[in-house]
Amino acid sequence: MSDNIATVRKGFDAFATGDMDTLRQVLDPGIEWHLPGRSSISGDYRGIDDVLGFFGTLFQISGGTFTAELLECGELTSELVACLIHRRGTMPAGVVDQRTMLLFRLRDGRAVEVTEFALDLYAYDEAVGPKAIALPDARTADAHVTA
Repeated sequence: MSDNIATVRKGFDAFATGDMDTLRQVLDPGIEWHLPGRSSISGDYRGIDDVLGFFGTLFQISGGTFTAELLECGELTSELVACLIHRRGTMPAGVVDQRTMLLFRLRDGRAVEVTEFALDLYAYDEAVGPKAIALPDARTADAHVTA
């Protein structure tokens, strides 16, 4: 097993047990985590505290039911590791139960970037719930109204 795959596996073990100290060892302080979609948690998370906060949000909105089971991992290049996971959890608007691919970019023994690719992004977004949309208030002076 390569060092990069061992690092990723160590991170998954730490995630499963809530071991924040180990997560801080395997995730670079400047990590970027990309979660596509239109759900309330979709977006780009930058920095270790932002990413760990995202993990906390997953546990919070799922009532502690969220899990990410590592199924397979393969090294693509000296910096890239692709992993197939099975994520499950009872989310605010439904149940998540699907496979997802994570692409890890590692440097100096730490994950510096992770991009998620959900098997069914629409189902994931629907289960998690939509982002809140801010609409202009027509009662305020800065609202633009045309006749």
